[in-house]
Amino acid sequence: MKEAVAGLVPEERWTSWWTAARKNAHVVLHGSGKSATVEWTHTTEAADAAILAKFEKAHSPEARLDFYRKNSRRDPVLATRMALKLAEDAREVRATNASLAYELAVAAEKVEGVTLGFSPEELVPESPLPMLGRIEDRLSRERFLEGLLSSRPEDGPRLVAEWFFREEDARTLDLIDRRLGEVDPPTREATLDKLLKSPRSGPKAFLWFGLRAAQDESFRARLTPTVLGRLLDAASWEDLGGGRAKIRELFDRTGMAAAWLVKQATLEDAQQFLQALDRHNELEPHRRAALFSAAEMRFPDLRKGGDDYFFVTEEALEGKKMELEKLAHVDIPENTKGLALARAEGDLSENFEYQARKQRQQDLDVRVARLQEELRKARVLDPATVDTSEVRPGTRVTLRLLGGTRAVTLLGPWDSRPEADVYSYLADVSKGLLGRKVGDRVSFLGDEGLIDSIEVWKKA
Repeated sequence: MKEAVAGLVPEERWTSWWTAARKNAHVVLHGSGKSATVEWTHTTEAADAAILAKFEKAHSPEARLDFYRKNSRRDPVLATRMALKLAEDAREVRATNASLAYELAVAAEKVEGVTLGFSPEELVPESPLPMLGRIEDRLSRERFLEGLLSSRPEDGPRLVAEWFFREEDARTLDLIDRRLGEVDPPTREATLDKLLKSPRSGPKAFLWFGLRAAQDESFRARLTPTVLGRLLDAASWEDLGGGRAKIRELFDRTGMAAAWLVKQATLEDAQQFLQALDRHNELEPHRRAALFSAAEMRFPDLRKGGDDYFFVTEEALEGKKMELEKLAHVDIPENTKGLALARAEGDLSENFEYQARKQRQQDLDVRVARLQEELRKARVLDPATVDTSEVRPGTRVTLRLLGGTRAVTLLGPWDSRPEADVYSYLADVSKGLLGRKVGDRVSFLGDEGLIDSIEVWKKA
């Protein structure tokens, strides 16, 4: 067609022109895609007659149903004649192919004057989801789901929630979410909680959630650093196909993740998110840089140079916070009181108690300043965000060495316990392991061998 009208329709207008032209009542399309053919008739009646003839020659109920869906809106009389045949097909296949009979019945019953002799819901078995899985038409699936909610109040919401993880159309996912919220809010909450904890149980549903979070503040309120880390993971899931590009768009400079950082995240949330972002090298540099900038604009304390920060476990971080608390509220006040008493004794040049207290005060102040600076730089290791594709901070590495098998854990400098084979990832002994993968040959403390496995470290 494009070649046939070359010179008549400008190149830049071709798409919009053809979209409108093929809806003309004189045009009859046969087939779809690149194999489709186009027929022009001189009257709309001739076009309808050509469509009806093609419909009647169709070799199967499936083909007639497809033909009906593409052409039923052309003319009410044409729709009725085709729907009568679909109703006949539905009655014939009712006993042998319930899912097809259901789709045929749903299509036919919408046309006034067509009688089925049964309701589509009568075809639904006690265990309905296998049948639902064979229904390809979105509107038919939505009718099926509505039927479960209205006719089976005891287990309908549970069944619909179970289907939620298998549904692939975003419009139907919207419907399920809305209807569960209306008829059974606790089931809706449990469904969303399960999705965010186990996104692999419903990849398309997880993509849907991410896109909803970009538009809906109530969904964005459910975001956490862990959920965002899992969305970053989803950007590499093969089964999402073109959806992976949509996931990446969520991490644009003005995307959902940036909005979350600016409006919702706490400082600790931002630190955990940036930690997850740091390990997702497949995200484009400009997106990564924009997110780091957004976080640093909201939280100036995040501004740092190079590898200024370091990772620690939550337990080690709490230990340092307790140490700072004791210094600030116990040790320093106690020493200040002793210093005042020593000063009251007079002759400070020969007052050894005063000199000792003064020196201790300086040491305590230095220690407090150092701890505050270190706490500012510390980033908590979240086991849920540790990637075990290679050796990283937060991994437990099993080494097959010449001297035997050895399990080594790499954590932060505050967690180092070499006697228990727990080493700081910043230590020289760890540098030969970082970035290596299972099967790589390594040297550890002078012993040669291979990396046998990499796991997330286990909390004590």
